[in-house]
Amino acid sequence: MRKKIIHPIGPLELGDLSIEAADIAAEAVTVDKIGTGAVTNVKIGAREIGGSSIAYGATTQLQLTAADSIAIRDTVYFNASGHIARAQANSSSYMPAIGVALETIASGAIGGVATGGLVTGYNFSGYIGKQAYVSPDTAGGITPLRSTVTSGMLVQVIGHITNCSTLLVQVGTMLQLGGASY
Repeated sequence: MRKKIIHPIGPLELGDLSIEAADIAAEAVTVDKIGTGAVTNVKIGAREIGGSSIAYGATTQLQLTAADSIAIRDTVYFNASGHIARAQANSSSYMPAIGVALETIASGAIGGVATGGLVTGYNFSGYIGKQAYVSPDTAGGITPLRSTVTSGMLVQVIGHITNCSTLLVQVGTMLQLGGASY
């Protein structure tokens, strides 16, 4: 019999895997998390399921050093010193974005960045199923609306909106309209 776990992005089938009350009582069911909402491993008895199988959170994550203060869910890029800073699509100096911060990261501190997978906590009401872009107006921002197209403008998809609060991070190629891709 197939078991399902219901979570915000729909049912998750775990095949013939079952969780018994005795397993829970014996603490044989464990969940490992990194950051907010990122499940990396679930272990039931001796059987482990990788985070990418059941994660509703970041599935691909890097630990990187911040060049300045970064807020949770900010888009980030690598600056000239190899540290992350808030991305902004108004200048190639602040691009291309490489992912989304999974936590608030102080200047000089190391923190998690999702380079792929699901990140929650947004308000994308009215934009489900649309692409999300690195904002040209706000450092670290994400927008579901691409700005009016002008020559020289930078455009980069950061992911896809799966529901009103969730972004599927899928970092796209940065394009300069009327110019080359980077």
